[in-house]
Amino acid sequence: MLLRSFLAVAACAYAASATTVIVFTPTTIAANATSINGVPLSSAEITVVGTTLTIDGRHTIYSLSLVRDNSNSPAVLTHSPAATFNYGAGDTVYGLALTVTHDLTIQDATSGVASRIDVDAKGFAAGTGPGAGQSSTDGSIGGTGGGYGGLGASSGPYSGGSAY
Repeated sequence: MLLRSFLAVAACAYAASATTVIVFTPTTIAANATSINGVPLSSAEITVVGTTLTIDGRHTIYSLSLVRDNSNSPAVLTHSPAATFNYGAGDTVYGLALTVTHDLTIQDATSGVASRIDVDAKGFAAGTGPGAGQSSTDGSIGGTGGGYGGLGASSGPYSGGSAY
């Protein structure tokens, strides 16, 4: 019984340490950022209202809510196009790696357009990026396929793009 009571108190104390941050204008959290509006990301209860929040790189936040504004404009979470962040020692993040330790809420479209996580057209341009295939140098065959979750397709003597 004593252990159960201790856990309940610890959970309440941790929840009380979060700080609310409301985002009403387009905002970017850079790959090396540790706070938003002066609030440490790990304790930030972020609510995005009818605008875009761009987060690049790896971050941990307390909670995130994406909600429409009074004009029915959706909130959007995204990352910068073709974003690559090297944290050293082979630790590279492509785009966004986000951990939300508590609640993630995305308002649906029951009364309008849905808020969303949108990374459409944010990847690498054709033939670029960590999984890019190779182009044929002699023109006799086509290029190779790009890789992502596995190796890309080979073509003749050319290897496919690497997995990442």
